[in-house]
Amino acid sequence: MIAKILTGSGKGCLKLLQYITTKDNQVITSNNILPNLKITEVVKEFKKTQSLNNRCTKNLMHIVLSFPKSEKINSFKMKNISEDFIKAFNANDCMSITYQHYDREHPHLHIALNKVKNDGSILSDSFSHLRAREICRKIEQIYDLEQISNYSTKNKNTSIEKIKEDIDAAILASRSFQQFIEIMAIYNYKVLKGRGVSFIYNLSST
Repeated sequence: MIAKILTGSGKGCLKLLQYITTKDNQVITSNNILPNLKITEVVKEFKKTQSLNNRCTKNLMHIVLSFPKSEKINSFKMKNISEDFIKAFNANDCMSITYQHYDREHPHLHIALNKVKNDGSILSDSFSHLRAREICRKIEQIYDLEQISNYSTKNKNTSIEKIKEDIDAAILASRSFQQFIEIMAIYNYKVLKGRGVSFIYNLSST
């Protein structure tokens, strides 16, 4: 099980949800929000809560949980895994909605999560990638899943490492280069394509 996390501005909430819901998907669970709302209604609810704390500009989190192709995981199990991950991530008080996708061979799901809680406090995302890896290892044990050992649990809390993690998450969520560019834009990256590919991060949006 691999967790990839991207954090961005609530301004990209509509684009994120449009991307998540354009593919073969179903809502498997939601937290502090009704699961059957239209996308525009979900965005409205997210923004209403985000307005409680204007100091937090990076108030939207996109979490992708992926599993090996060999794993056979039904929707009920995916629902439980998603809820366990959110609880272990200390995000139970946050508004979130989880979609299971069926557009690839490997099982995976997307979680759109509002970092601003109903009381206006903010979900801490300190060391989020490291925490997510540790949670994945625990969930693998609980559900007897194939254990992924190619990720170091060593703390690499540097800007370069963060950018690598963001790029990996965007690649995992994309099926084309254009989709990759659009997802990176949501999270304040500008992708430049020449002989190679380079990235510009907008620091003013942090």
